Amino acid sequence: MQRKDLEQGFYRIKETIQFPFPETDNPPVVAPLFDSIKYSFKNPHEVEKLFQSQREGFLYSRFENPNSAYLKKLLAAFCERDKALLLPSGLASITHCLDSLSAPGDSILCFFESYSPTKAFIQNELSKKGVNAILCHLDDKDSIREVFEKQKPKICIFEQQTNPQLKICDRDFIVDLCETHNCISVVDATYDAFLKAPEEGIDVVIHSLSKFASGHSDIMGGCICTSRSNLFDKMDQSAKSRGIYLDPYVSRQTARSLETYLIRHLQYLENTKLLAKKLEEEKCFVRLKHPSLKDFSQKDLSDRYQIQSTTIFAGLANEEQLYSFIGALKLIRMSPSLGCNESLIAPAKLFYGHGMSEDELKKSEIIEGSFRLSIGLESPELLFADIQQALEKF
Repeated sequence: MQRKDLEQGFYRIKETIQFPFPETDNPPVVAPLFDSIKYSFKNPHEVEKLFQSQREGFLYSRFENPNSAYLKKLLAAFCERDKALLLPSGLASITHCLDSLSAPGDSILCFFESYSPTKAFIQNELSKKGVNAILCHLDDKDSIREVFEKQKPKICIFEQQTNPQLKICDRDFIVDLCETHNCISVVDATYDAFLKAPEEGIDVVIHSLSKFASGHSDIMGGCICTSRSNLFDKMDQSAKSRGIYLDPYVSRQTARSLETYLIRHLQYLENTKLLAKKLEEEKCFVRLKHPSLKDFSQKDLSDRYQIQSTTIFAGLANEEQLYSFIGALKLIRMSPSLGCNESLIAPAKLFYGHGMSEDELKKSEIIEGSFRLSIGLESPELLFADIQQALEKF
């Protein structure tokens, strides 16, 4: 998709979604913060109408607030879904979705390459209520097909591009199986952010708002978007029953950060592409993966799904070299996060290899010396110079 088309779509959403403050011919340019947790009504009948969805309004911020209401509409529009639910973190969005939509005796399919906390929650927490975890490798289509045919999973959760190893999921293959076998398809779209809305066939879309939506490493939040009202009602009612909500201040700050989202993300992508090309030309690492590179092993899938990435997956000979390299970096900092203005490095085995056998780690490409670079707003020239000086130290 061309930048002009992206900008038109982005600003069309901004024009359509209006902040819910009282009508006035003199509105503020920037949406204000509504930090009151309580809202009043003069007539009890109006509260009854609110409870019956016969009027709009606010009663208690744990249920709804002008800032969270505005952010929900923005995120639902970005994801091209009807409704959005806000939660305190990206992981909370994943765990709440899976917990709310599963019951004892159900099975959930995820993948060895999936986000580590997602796998851990299914295996360690949902198992306590009798939910079975099924794991497959993303490229083992025969095993995946057999799981759907024989074990009939209730939910399948996947990522279009995995974190950290940049493995591309054949989304159409997974979604077709979900539709055929009446399985709820859930995509953790954090890595892909909001440049392109997931296809309609995907039932539930999850984002961590702490990453690209924020960009400034100072907001923690998550969202769940769906057009299936039966699924939304289950998750929404569960969140209200448990008192789970996103603070008005965080909602307001996230909406503010989304104002610059498109500019930031497009620059991240450009910087990453240029740096990956330079690293390939100079043969800096023993392994190097990025969808823009000609020798990317899943070029057919990355081209078909128009995959772009702000991360690079690379490797040195062993952990000792990797740790020395990280210690010598001056500009790039070590952190397990991504999608922010600062460029970061994350050793793969240290941050993402927990609970996996050596064979599983190898198949998932999380091997000794592997790491992820998440590229921010710094110039590719400065980032390359930092990498080069660090490599010269050993």
